[in-house]
This record gives sequence, structure tokens and C-alpha cells, in this order.
Amino acid sequence: MNPGTARRFAAFAGPAAGLLLISAAQTPRTAAAEPGQVYERAARKPVAEVVEDVEFAITERNFRITGRLHVGQGIRDRDHTDFPDFEVLLFCNLGLARKMLELDPAYINYCPGRVTVRDAGGVTYIAAPQVPEPGGDADLADLARNINQALRAIVDYGTEHWDSAEP
Repeated sequence: MNPGTARRFAAFAGPAAGLLLISAAQTPRTAAAEPGQVYERAARKPVAEVVEDVEFAITERNFRITGRLHVGQGIRDRDHTDFPDFEVLLFCNLGLARKMLELDPAYINYCPGRVTVRDAGGVTYIAAPQVPEPGGDADLADLARNINQALRAIVDYGTEHWDSAEP
């Protein structure tokens, strides 16, 4: 592993452990692309409608949905009947993934892309972890910036045409 890759991987390893917990807590809205940072928006619309809108936004940006995790439902099925909705949508564009991995194989840690949708008492939060934009590799930084722009657009689409609930 080259020193640049090792440094980026070390920076990712700590925040990655808490990535799932980040989506469960209220986090600051950010467009930055540091390891472990999450872009999040909120809306006052039902989780199911947000998920439908996010799925549409994912496919409109030439990504393919590769999986759906119904975390809240799974926990409710285990006798925690009052647990709120938590959904995770996984998606990929193999062309973008190939380019990213050719530039830095350690970026496999950011594949597939994901968006989380969660219910918090009438407010639905939509979030996506951002891909780090490295300082020394212009090609990888440009690609990461473009991917992050798409991730933010997907999250933003989940809040469109509804009463925003920015806390």
C-alpha cells in the first residue's frame, strides 16, 4: 500500500466504525467530503414516500440499486414493535466504480454507495456518506467530487416538493 493510500485508509478506518451510528443521530448538514462525513437533509413526509423518491433519484443518475436493508422492520420483527423505520439503499455504477478503483484500490471501502432513510417522530432524515476528496490526486478528487454531487442530489431529491423540516 502506498503512503497516500495508507493515510487515506487510516483516516477512513476510525470514522467508518461509527458510520451506521451517524445516520441514527442528528448530524450537521455538510457538503464537505472528508472521511466519515455525511450529507443529510430532512423532510416532513413519510419514510415510504422518501424511499420511493430516493430510488427514483438513484436510477435517474445512472446507478443501479443493488440492495435494500429494512433495518427498522427487522428490529420490529424481533418483538420491538415500536421501533421506527430505518432503511438503507445500496447502489452502484460499475463504470464509476471501475474508474475509482483504478485510481485507488482502497476506495473499494466506499462501494457500494448508500443512502439511509430514517423516521424521527414525524421528520424523515435522508443521508449519504460522502466519498473523500484527496488532496494530491486531481483525477481521483474530480471523480469523488462528481460522485458526491450525485449523492447530494439524490438526498436533496428525497426532500423536494414537500414541507422541509430542517431542524
